[in-house]
Amino acid sequence: MDCPNCGLANSESALRCDCGYDFQSGQIAEPYLNNPTERLNSIGGWLILPAAGLIIGPIITVIKLIPFLKILPDVIGEDIAVPFAFILILLLSGVIFMIYTATLFFRKKRKTPRIFINMLIFILCIIFIELAILYIIGDKWSLADFGRDMIGSIIGTIIWIRYFQVSKRVKATFIN
Repeated sequence: MDCPNCGLANSESALRCDCGYDFQSGQIAEPYLNNPTERLNSIGGWLILPAAGLIIGPIITVIKLIPFLKILPDVIGEDIAVPFAFILILLLSGVIFMIYTATLFFRKKRKTPRIFINMLIFILCIIFIELAILYIIGDKWSLADFGRDMIGSIIGTIIWIRYFQVSKRVKATFIN
């Protein structure tokens, strides 16, 4: 349940919120923290997960690029050279976008929520394009893996977009 005083999400069994609001009496007592709003303006709570993703995401994508780069000389001149190059460009642009977003995120810039949402949509588009290219070139084995990844990516994107739109922590953290 959300606290009517500060908006913090609490468990259904909580008797009191960290801000001091007592759910049974509706009164505000001494808060557990010295400054309850102070805890919202830091990268904490659920924001730890996007922070970790912004650190790990570019690393995973670069690792994903290594096999592509190893076979690059073999595909030059082949029918799949253009789709292959396009996937490489998309992955590199995704890494650059993630690094840019991470820079804004850790500097707590005001435009971070909007840029983060755009990054999520961009990455989802990259996955859709990769899926389409795999379908076109007939790589059925990779297609099944990408299909599973796609479902998880869509669900994750929807959840994180909504979180960045409505979270009080997001609004309190990204103010620079």
